[in-house]
Amino acid sequence: MSLELTRQPRTTELTGKNGRRVDVQLYGGDTAKGAPLAAWYRRIGITDVWLAYPKGAFPQDAGPESQGLHSLDELNADGTLRAYRQNGVRYWWFERPVPDFFYERSKRPDFPKSHLWDSSAETDEDWTEVCNRIKSIYPHVRNAGFRGIVYDSESYYSYNTNTPWLWGGHGDQYGLDGNYYKRGLQVGQAITAGWPKVKVIIAYCHGYAGERWWYQGLKDGGVDFYLGPEHTYGAGPADDRLGDAWFQSWWGGRKRIDALRAKGTSFTKIAEHLNQEGFHPPKRTNRFNSSMVGRLLSGRGLHGPRPSAMADPGLLEEHESWLTDLARQLKIPVATLHRWRRVGWLHSRKVDVAGGRWAIWADEDEWARLRRLRSHRRQWPTPYYPADLTTPKLRGEME
Repeated sequence: MSLELTRQPRTTELTGKNGRRVDVQLYGGDTAKGAPLAAWYRRIGITDVWLAYPKGAFPQDAGPESQGLHSLDELNADGTLRAYRQNGVRYWWFERPVPDFFYERSKRPDFPKSHLWDSSAETDEDWTEVCNRIKSIYPHVRNAGFRGIVYDSESYYSYNTNTPWLWGGHGDQYGLDGNYYKRGLQVGQAITAGWPKVKVIIAYCHGYAGERWWYQGLKDGGVDFYLGPEHTYGAGPADDRLGDAWFQSWWGGRKRIDALRAKGTSFTKIAEHLNQEGFHPPKRTNRFNSSMVGRLLSGRGLHGPRPSAMADPGLLEEHESWLTDLARQLKIPVATLHRWRRVGWLHSRKVDVAGGRWAIWADEDEWARLRRLRSHRRQWPTPYYPADLTTPKLRGEME
């Protein structure tokens, strides 16, 4: 059993329903010299830390000049790993397997024809270099006492619908004959060669088509991994629901849900079909229900019938839209707008009378800003979104 991970340590639920201890995974961890927080982690019940981002096999988004914060030799020499071992805290090697920088670096003047998933000699050289680094670095990572590998699958370019991006827009490369699968297979075989039977967690999974073929390649390459869907933030490896059977069910189940919804099947009937056909939910439960199906669709920007309360025009103020409607019009997942809401990138309020749904305020200027934010592509050496795209104008501010 594992506690779902957040980006801050959780200290309030350290035992399960039956009084059993639960593993608490910590994103990031402490990579300072000697890991001074290691003893504190142990006291508050953290059992595993994901050390991000080291100088690993893949070029990382920390910047071309650094490509990761710490090397394995540095983590060993400064006593960081020793501190974790002495305090009984397990540590994991955490890197991004296909980071945005890697994708951006592969673009040439004829993009989108040339990219990270094409079949050119240059691209093959890039992937061969990564695989050679995997086979060189991962045996030393294993010998240094790392519990396993965590891959961060998230791509912050994922929501630009007008330009090909990391996990989509290259539909000719889907399938067993496509390079999403072939490169996944190549990397999977390199991982298996460098660290046989290693435990791998893939966190922040979205489930896009290219991404799924990449996972299938890894699996066929011999890697035994656990999938952490986007909103679980990597529920840990003790949860066998995220193993091989769940991976197959997750992939097939999404296709089945989409097919049934296209026929107008209700959420209740979709849940019945999934249960009868042997699919497994992504959470620690044995059966789908209508609410679960609705959440799966909503998290991907797909929507079913709205509650009747939302039809009342008096609930929304001037320039307000329901968050789900705004997501549909901007052509981005609902989860993205929720993220922007949480970090203060837009004006929002919770409308209790409509079942606790969110209303977003956006006048003409704000609509324009949100479209620019959606389409923005980060460029090195400035990996962050510009402040003018993430700062909402004051509500009611005059033009």
